[in-house]
Amino acid sequence: DIPVVGGKAPNFTLKGLDGEIHQLSDFEGQAILLNFWGTFCPPCVAETPLLQEYYEKYKEEGFIILGINLNESNVTAQGFVRQFGVTYPILMDKDQVRRQYGVNQFPTTLFIQPDGTIAEIWIGEIKEPQLKPRIERLLAAKG
Repeated sequence: DIPVVGGKAPNFTLKGLDGEIHQLSDFEGQAILLNFWGTFCPPCVAETPLLQEYYEKYKEEGFIILGINLNESNVTAQGFVRQFGVTYPILMDKDQVRRQYGVNQFPTTLFIQPDGTIAEIWIGEIKEPQLKPRIERLLAAKG
């Protein structure tokens, strides 16, 4: 069953570019933005600086972005991360989590509440007017 809005975001385990193993459950209690992306996808590239900016702005408040890279090599992802100064975790997916989440269009971004519930699924590039209020709503749910 693919995840739906109002349902629980299924846990997964992926290796990060940092060499560490990350699980979604590690971030329970935080406001989570799950972003499925690839360097081959122009809108994914276009929204990266905005995501990075909001991560910097809100990370102290318990906001985390997990970038799920779609099937690319570590070298490709590493180069991109350096180029854009990305500091949020990039997790390397080989179609496992993409399939688990039923993601077929890129980028796809899930907004996950601190209790693990999916608040929203956004398909396509996200811009600041859409991003900011959604992050603020997630953070408000932290109580």
